[in-house]
Amino acid sequence: MAAHRRFRHRALDWPHDDGDAAGATGDPVELLDWCTPRMSYFAVPRFVEAVTGELAKTPTGKLQKTPLREAGVTAATWNRDSVGYVVRR
Repeated sequence: MAAHRRFRHRALDWPHDDGDAAGATGDPVELLDWCTPRMSYFAVPRFVEAVTGELAKTPTGKLQKTPLREAGVTAATWNRDSVGYVVRR
């Protein structure tokens, strides 16, 4: 997913600052439409959440996934199943 021009991290920190307007929001369906032909069906994200600001990183620059896991699925989390988005095998 990091290869997509608007999505920097699998934890979905978007839009990528490569010319997109400041404050623009990414579309979860756009992300899944891009992922589906490039990934195995089980690797396509089920949950997407827009995060404003910086995500916590380790000293080596990788995303700290523990805080994301601890937050879990929130009211702001987009769920592909709840909108009927189907990923075929």
